[in-house]
Amino acid sequence: FGSSHFGPRSEDRVLVARKPHRLARRSGKMVERLTSRRHSRYATKANRCRTLRTPGGKLILQVVKKKAKGPACGDCGKRLIGLPCLRPLEYRRLKKRERRVSRAYGGTKCAK
Repeated sequence: FGSSHFGPRSEDRVLVARKPHRLARRSGKMVERLTSRRHSRYATKANRCRTLRTPGGKLILQVVKKKAKGPACGDCGKRLIGLPCLRPLEYRRLKKRERRVSRAYGGTKCAK
């Protein structure tokens, strides 16, 4: 009778409980915990985070921005050249001449 679908035997459980944690064995320090600075706790595409160590030695979570795909042609779907790849909010901050190409249908359709 080893471990059945009811779980491991009591002798096995005692051995597992006494085994030191791998992080505690490596360093004598406790692991520093991080708390999210945003409301959502789930690992979604919009909520990706990176751990950073501040100059004060504190660990914080930095929110990673989404990568922008950039504008595409309305007819063929290819990416438009001469225009920056930004998120929609950042396009609004640009001047009008930076958002388009000086051509008929510039900024919405490609040259072909």
